[in-house]
Amino acid sequence: MNYRIIILSLFLTYTTIGVSQCVINELSVTVGECDANGKFYVTINFNHAGTSDRFKLQGNGVNYGLYNYNTLPLKIGPLLADCITNYEFVIRDELNESCVAFKNPGKKCCADQCSIAFDSTHVGNCQDGKYDFYFNLKHNAANIGFDLFNNGQFYGYYKYSQLPLNLENLPSSTTETYNKIVVCANDNVKCCDTLLVLNPCICTIYKVRGQVIECNAESETFSIKIDFKHNLGADSFQIGGNSVNYGKFAYNDLPITINNLPFSPDIDYEFLIVDNEEAVCFASYHLGVVTSCNFECYILNVKATPTECVDGLFYVDIQFEDKNTSLKGFLIRGNGRIYDTFEYGEPYYRVGPLEGNCQTLYEFVVKDLELTECSSFTHFTEPVCCGKLCEMADLVVTEFCENNNLVAFDINFEHNRTSGNFGLKINNQFIGTYPYASLPIKITSINFDLPLVVITIFDKEDESCRLVKEYEFECYQQPDCNIYDMTVKASACNENQKFYAILKFKITNPTSEKFVIKINGIPFDTLTYGKDVYEIGPLSGDCTTLYKFLIYDLNNSACAEDFSFTEKICCQGACKISDPVVSYTDCMDGRFNLNLNFKYINTLTKFRIKINGVVKGPYLYTQLPVVIENLEQNTAYEVIIWDIDKEVCRLTFSIPALQCTSGTEENLSSGIMMVNDNQSILLRMDEKWLPSAIVVSNLAGSNISVLPAHTENVIDISAFPAGLYFLQIRYEKLVLTRKFIKY
Repeated sequence: MNYRIIILSLFLTYTTIGVSQCVINELSVTVGECDANGKFYVTINFNHAGTSDRFKLQGNGVNYGLYNYNTLPLKIGPLLADCITNYEFVIRDELNESCVAFKNPGKKCCADQCSIAFDSTHVGNCQDGKYDFYFNLKHNAANIGFDLFNNGQFYGYYKYSQLPLNLENLPSSTTETYNKIVVCANDNVKCCDTLLVLNPCICTIYKVRGQVIECNAESETFSIKIDFKHNLGADSFQIGGNSVNYGKFAYNDLPITINNLPFSPDIDYEFLIVDNEEAVCFASYHLGVVTSCNFECYILNVKATPTECVDGLFYVDIQFEDKNTSLKGFLIRGNGRIYDTFEYGEPYYRVGPLEGNCQTLYEFVVKDLELTECSSFTHFTEPVCCGKLCEMADLVVTEFCENNNLVAFDINFEHNRTSGNFGLKINNQFIGTYPYASLPIKITSINFDLPLVVITIFDKEDESCRLVKEYEFECYQQPDCNIYDMTVKASACNENQKFYAILKFKITNPTSEKFVIKINGIPFDTLTYGKDVYEIGPLSGDCTTLYKFLIYDLNNSACAEDFSFTEKICCQGACKISDPVVSYTDCMDGRFNLNLNFKYINTLTKFRIKINGVVKGPYLYTQLPVVIENLEQNTAYEVIIWDIDKEVCRLTFSIPALQCTSGTEENLSSGIMMVNDNQSILLRMDEKWLPSAIVVSNLAGSNISVLPAHTENVIDISAFPAGLYFLQIRYEKLVLTRKFIKY
């Protein structure tokens, strides 16, 4: 059987030939309006340098053709606005396949009156690859519920009456910087909203920005200040680039400055940021070639778009373009006031609320906080008018109480210039639609939380005409304290052979601010309510104690819940599964088999494998390697291996999507092919590259290995420490550089 070793590391690949580099960037795709046939056009434009004469345009499986760069901007269409097609456009140079840019403008709808949008979102902390997600929705849909999709998979159906929702233990992506959450009106894929949530479960470096400072034309040097956002990871990071290690920095010191960089027409400045513990946690910033001090700040094309009026008020969304701005951010001011300060990098910025008084002509000035001469402005050509068509006031609630239980209540209020009907919500739960003529109305179904409620009344023809009142019912009996949904999980053992108990529970109507926890009948601690997760310990993993946990309200011991482990926790001799080695067979009808092997220590007899949620096994460790059959090409796979008797002993890794036509080899136009199996690098090259030299260096720029090149080369990297490395092929004045990671 013909096996090929696949690469489980993430490749960062770029090619530099001489001093000329093909670049396509700042791709913009402007979506036009719909025509009478439900179709539209898009206008495509971008910057380019070092390219050939022509480029290819593709997307959604369609080849739109070959065009000269001098035809830009390019208008494409007509395209069908079917509310389903997720349009994407790929620009690729005709002669340099690696010179590419991509844009995904998304779906286009023409006649869909349904609307749904996220509102008031909050993301909780990660726990075991899952997190809590709180959100509300603004919606205008004929049905009563919506569908939710998590990272491309259907997650569940919910009613609008359940909003706002707090989804607990929402599975997070193990590879992507953002989790993609989509809501659609039930069974209506034309009426959706998408939210990209920063992944709380993986180390991420993102929103990298750089600012050239202290540029000196006489010494032909400059400095650059770099700032970025980060999530998880270590306490520090390294910055390198162009075969230079600029040093190690603490995240707390951001932004950092790299000083005294030389002007050079031969250096295409790129800065690679790598977390000091997570080698695959990285990002880059491309500055380009610097030969002068021409870094003038620009803010231009400021646009201001007002939102719909609510209660006589509205917001304004500000958009603009910027170049060479500072890292401190900017402010937006106008009409004698500063609206707010912001950080660069968002698609738009919302200011307000503003009064739609039909008189004020609003203006908006965008001004850099550090480079104060860098600014621009726009203004409305006419005032915004939010005049109300109707009025509501003087809400009165009359309670009907029996034995201290609320059985019904009446609602009445004053109204003027209203339509025929109004809607009623209590605690954001829709109660019903009623004619104004039937006031006062009696409510007999008490299916919302008491005693404090928010009553919302809105006109059915003009929902901006509304009356909101917070009301506390006097006829109310406090329900009993209740602790429920208690779970306790054991953490991984530490070096002292101890572990922590990860405690979660829910409580309603506590009689105190604190609760007591007992472990095996002995009081252990008194803690304060309010956390999602509690870490209790450290506790001894002595392989003999069977732990039982009891929690109860500090002032009410009857308000209690317990949880017992079914197995003893054993921390003696840490179980470990590591170093996966994966190979795959040749494809048959677009499918292939995986051959899986790995190292293990202090395990028992059997293990299981889960691949994209499908469980395989059990297998004996003595059966290794094992074969996973009938996998599909072009599909990324998440693989989890765990010991059956020690489930905390597990290994998780990802296999990238494979294309059967090309395998794991990457054939460059220059005739170079490189395969990395984490033990050695196989490097093949055409004879036209000979004679040449092969140089392997680390992030610090130190050469580890220098050897003459042959048409087939095997470079031993088995003894390399884990980290990021560079492999260069030097031929006359040409240099080809590849990056690789050793795990």
